[in-house]
Amino acid sequence: KRKVYASTEVGTSTQWSHLTMISADMKVNNHNIAKISVTCDSNMFDTNKVIAKCELQQLNGSWKTIKSWSETNKDSYIMYSKEYAVAKKYSYRLKVTASAYKDSKLLETVIEYFNYGYYH
Repeated sequence: KRKVYASTEVGTSTQWSHLTMISADMKVNNHNIAKISVTCDSNMFDTNKVIAKCELQQLNGSWKTIKSWSETNKDSYIMYSKEYAVAKKYSYRLKVTASAYKDSKLLETVIEYFNYGYYH
């Protein structure tokens, strides 16, 4: 479970067989609304469905999921954005679980974490 910073890095790994990129970003506006964007890409030659679950996690003693979304795209990539109100004085991260399929056969599932950091 490696941690990457949402604003600077993207999850990529030569160890993955089918997924090629997992990216997540979170920006909070002046009204405490977090805008969360998720992008997952896979090898277009062997996948035709991608499911990306994104969990917004808050550090409150331990990491707890406070909101989650899951989207499916019948293609080799998926991209979506969500909004959610967040509280100040907590640290946040995004947990993205990406799954690549060929028809109904699951080829691969990868989990990546993206740290937002402490929200003042």
